[in-house]
Amino acid sequence: MKMRYDESDHLVVRASRTVTDKIGDAFGGVMTQSDMAEALAEIHKIDPNFNKETFIKECQFEIIPTILEAYLQGRQDILKDWCHEGSYNVLSALIKQRTDKTNHQKV
Repeated sequence: MKMRYDESDHLVVRASRTVTDKIGDAFGGVMTQSDMAEALAEIHKIDPNFNKETFIKECQFEIIPTILEAYLQGRQDILKDWCHEGSYNVLSALIKQRTDKTNHQKV
């Protein structure tokens, strides 16, 4: 499946791959396995009913598509609502860079 994703020429897949690569580059290596375990332990202290699998599905079907669509559409207002400041700043800078490049090509 990953190979099909990596090799796809479909416009939406290419756009999604570009976004995820840029985000991965920006945030790569932020959490190690021990960091993840520590974070999950803290979440369980706050919310004993937290379910990692449910959260992953919510990310997969709601959070990530919403953020990806907002990024691709340049909707910084939506990104500001959904992202923490650091993530928002990275995505906003990428949108500005893309917009500047597009405007420069039109000239």
